[in-house]
Amino acid sequence: IYWSSLSETVDFNPRVYVEFVINYCPNLWFVSIYIKDNSLTELEVLLSNLKKLEGIEIQVDGKTDTTKLFDILCTKSPSILNYLIFVDNHCDWMVLPEMLESFFLEWGKKRKKNMLKIYFQWDIIDVENYKIIKKYNQKGVIQEYAFDFDNIFQIEEIRNRFGYYFYGAESEVTHVTSSSLRYNFAYALITIGGFISLVSFFGCYGAANEKISFLQIYVSLLFSLIVSQIEPHLILNVENYFQCCGFNSINDRVVEPCRFYDSCHEMMKDPLIYSLQTIGIVGVVLGILEVLHYSEEGIEERQALLTRGGEETRENIYQ
Repeated sequence: IYWSSLSETVDFNPRVYVEFVINYCPNLWFVSIYIKDNSLTELEVLLSNLKKLEGIEIQVDGKTDTTKLFDILCTKSPSILNYLIFVDNHCDWMVLPEMLESFFLEWGKKRKKNMLKIYFQWDIIDVENYKIIKKYNQKGVIQEYAFDFDNIFQIEEIRNRFGYYFYGAESEVTHVTSSSLRYNFAYALITIGGFISLVSFFGCYGAANEKISFLQIYVSLLFSLIVSQIEPHLILNVENYFQCCGFNSINDRVVEPCRFYDSCHEMMKDPLIYSLQTIGIVGVVLGILEVLHYSEEGIEERQALLTRGGEETRENIYQ
């Protein structure tokens, strides 16, 4: 379960979320939790009740007691937990080197055979923290680690690793809904991760090397994905909003009877043109401001050069 898929709900309560997971999904092997304003009780309850949990993603927003967080992970986690993902949601989260070292030291004492796979999306992993992580990686406490996986390739690589993990430990994977899902889920994760990585490659490589063909493929793939997500109820909402039916006419396709007789093409054309005109005007104004700004800088530079040239000329005359 990933918290990002639930966070769109207005005023979603973490306590209700944790209770639901414990009551209805007690055999989860991976879960995501959202911590806000130093509230670590939900995390403690979750770790204490999910005995088969092997991985957790912790999303933090607000000031969090890092020492207490690490202590809960060491003392309350199931014995088989070894995947830790920390996501920083623009918070004031201080991780001092001594806190990090104490955490790894305790983890190594209590879980000697359970090497950590740890991923950080933090800007606070400085040189000292990196040295500590490297140190405990060499000691065998940490099996693998990664930092700042904002890059989409790194995110998909981690997801692919989870996919391979599923495949390699099928006998230990909890039965989710059916036996076929258990065996096919790993392939689905690997396929999705590979496809997203491929799409991202076309965009990044095309932009970096100015390859128009790669960018055209990238835009085509994105457009296809967007079109594939258009559902009938979205089309219905558009038709109700613009009071229209069909794109060119009401005979475009076989649909349920409409209350409107105007085509959506005609009804949407004027608002779209107005929006484009507004965007164009804003762009022109911003362009003029940029030109004026650089013009002023150019005038100041020329004045500075003229002043410097005049001073040098006077010095030469005196000499």
